[in-house]
Amino acid sequence: MSITPSVAFYNIEQCSMPIYNGNTLYVGGTGEGNYTRIQDAINDANDGDTIFVYDDSSPYEGFGISDKSVNLVGENKNTTIIDEDVWVRNSNDFSIQGFTFVGISEDAKSVYFDYCSNFTFYDNIIQVDFSIHCLFIWYCSDVKIFRNHIKNLYLGSTLVPTWWGVAIWGSQNCIIENNFFVGDITPRIMHLGTGIIISEGTNITVVHNHISRCSNAIDIKSNSTNITVVHNHISRCIGGIDILSNSNDIIIMNNHISRCRVGIEISRAGFVDIIQNNFILNIRKIKFNLDLKDLFSIFLDGNYWGRPRILPKLIFGRIGRFVLFPWFNIDRHPAQEPYDIEV
Repeated sequence: MSITPSVAFYNIEQCSMPIYNGNTLYVGGTGEGNYTRIQDAINDANDGDTIFVYDDSSPYEGFGISDKSVNLVGENKNTTIIDEDVWVRNSNDFSIQGFTFVGISEDAKSVYFDYCSNFTFYDNIIQVDFSIHCLFIWYCSDVKIFRNHIKNLYLGSTLVPTWWGVAIWGSQNCIIENNFFVGDITPRIMHLGTGIIISEGTNITVVHNHISRCSNAIDIKSNSTNITVVHNHISRCIGGIDILSNSNDIIIMNNHISRCRVGIEISRAGFVDIIQNNFILNIRKIKFNLDLKDLFSIFLDGNYWGRPRILPKLIFGRIGRFVLFPWFNIDRHPAQEPYDIEV
């Protein structure tokens, strides 16, 4: 069998702090002109204004932003708490940073962005105890999500949670960088929900994230294209990276995947490059089920498979849809030692 490699390259844009212009409005402090409610300050703000929220009056109720470009800044992300859902619709050129968001409604979206563009969600905490979508991005573009901590605590809800850390739906030009995703952290129930899910997304980069204790760390599904997953640490999940439903042009490179039931699972996807990753202490490293048209769509090269290898590494899977046949792929140049992958 011969395998024709696809071209593997990536260009990672580094996230940076937003630049604030305009006036500053204050919420929750004791000075003259301070607002009591975040929503009131938003309503009075002009495009380009910054709303600074003190932690003195925390927790605050949720708020909504529509057709407005403002920057919201919390005094301290650990103590400036929003305990209701937040939504932003049809807004451009804005940012939100320095808050803890606590979802209080079951089967809800804690922070919801709808048809927005060019925004930054930076240095926040989202922690929930329900079946909830922590950060939901619906048909947006030019999105930066970085340096956030997103946790599912599951401290006693009567529901078994289905948890999404970040959900990107129908969006393009997004970067998810330097975030921590932790699923259930109690000893009673583990591996609940998905850290990052991408559906019908285009030009999405997932870089330098820590993801642990989830059902799946990263789901790439439903016709997503041009997805780069690089320099992430994934551990103690049922599935590390799941690629399916006609997704195409996927690069999985320089990731550390450990202690998962399945490191990477590919089902009926297009071209996928899996290059120079560490697979350590996973029950099954790669699992694939391909259509005949995608027979040679997986390219493997230079991965570390848990121990030094002299011979090429064979990866077994299946092809076909109604009748399944055994198939295999080859990493011809397996790494002799694990890569030092920094996050």
